Amino acid sequence: RNRAFVDTSEKRKAALCNMFPCNDTIAKEEAIIERRRKLEEERKKRIFNPKYRTMGVDKDALDAQVAQSNEVKSLERQRDRAFDQQLIAADQHLMLLDQQINQERQEVAKAVNGFREQYQQQTMRREFDLNDPEKLKKELPDRIADDDPRNGPSSGQRMEGEDLAATERKRLQQDQQRQWIAAQTSEQQQRKLVEDEMERLRVLREREIMLRQHEMEMEQQLQRKRMMENDREYNRTQAKERSERESRERHESTMDALEEIRTQMESALLNEDMRTTIRADNPNRVVPYHFKGLFPEQYDAIRQVQDNQRGELQERRDREKAEKRAADMHEMGVARSLLLQDRQLARDKREMQRKLAEDLRRQAEEDRERRKKMDELYANRVDESYFAQFGTSSR
Repeated sequence: RNRAFVDTSEKRKAALCNMFPCNDTIAKEEAIIERRRKLEEERKKRIFNPKYRTMGVDKDALDAQVAQSNEVKSLERQRDRAFDQQLIAADQHLMLLDQQINQERQEVAKAVNGFREQYQQQTMRREFDLNDPEKLKKELPDRIADDDPRNGPSSGQRMEGEDLAATERKRLQQDQQRQWIAAQTSEQQQRKLVEDEMERLRVLREREIMLRQHEMEMEQQLQRKRMMENDREYNRTQAKERSERESRERHESTMDALEEIRTQMESALLNEDMRTTIRADNPNRVVPYHFKGLFPEQYDAIRQVQDNQRGELQERRDREKAEKRAADMHEMGVARSLLLQDRQLARDKREMQRKLAEDLRRQAEEDRERRKKMDELYANRVDESYFAQFGTSSR
């Protein structure tokens, strides 16, 4: 059929091309034919595939996979939220530590600046006399008076060529050098003391912070213990009050019950005095509104009647059992006879089935012989080429 369909399409195309010029209409028609051919091939694949045709898509498995995927996504979101909370807590802790470190650094810088302002001023430097802007103002002039020993003859300022103050000058220089060395040593020692003091203050500050933190934690624990102890004490008080209240209520209930029992025991109405039920004018009649029950003799008469009724009921039940037993025996006999009849019918049925099977076997043998003769008479047999033409189209 497919080959015929293609040949027809080709012939139609050739005829159209002979009658009219090939234009867009023919191209569209070819596209439509090609699309139908592809759809037919896809439909063959679906129809001739028994697994896809019978099984289809496993919706339950897909729903289970979707549910499992949603559960995994939910667990991942919960894990991400937990990680985010941990990161936030860690960031807050680090921010507190950074604030403490910055505060300590500020305190250290403040102490260093104070030390510099107090012990490292510009005027305290060793070479300040070389850079002193007031140096010329502070120096002595070349001549103070006429008898200035610094000036020599003819105001040549001692041009004898002899340095008379060399020893004193050296001594002063040595003293000055010793002072400088002592000042440097003292300055270094002071700087070291300041640094040691700053380090000690920093350590003390850290210890104080840790101690304060520990004290706060201990205070929180102590407050928590106090609250728990107060709660326990309150619970014990409430339990004690509840126990006392219940005990008091039980005692009051017991006393009320005893009082009620005593009242009932002393009550003439509840004790049912039979003498109060008989009429005064007729001893054979009772007072209706004060009736307390029957006399013992009346109860004995009623029990006697009930015993007689029970005896009669037992006799009637025995007769019914005997009748039922006889009926059961009769039913068993009928059932046994029916069973024998069923067995006989079953034997007759099997005999009939055996005869029918023999007849069918004989007919089958005759049919086989007849077919064999017909096959020999008509040799046109069906081969594989006949069956190959099936299953080639989905229509």
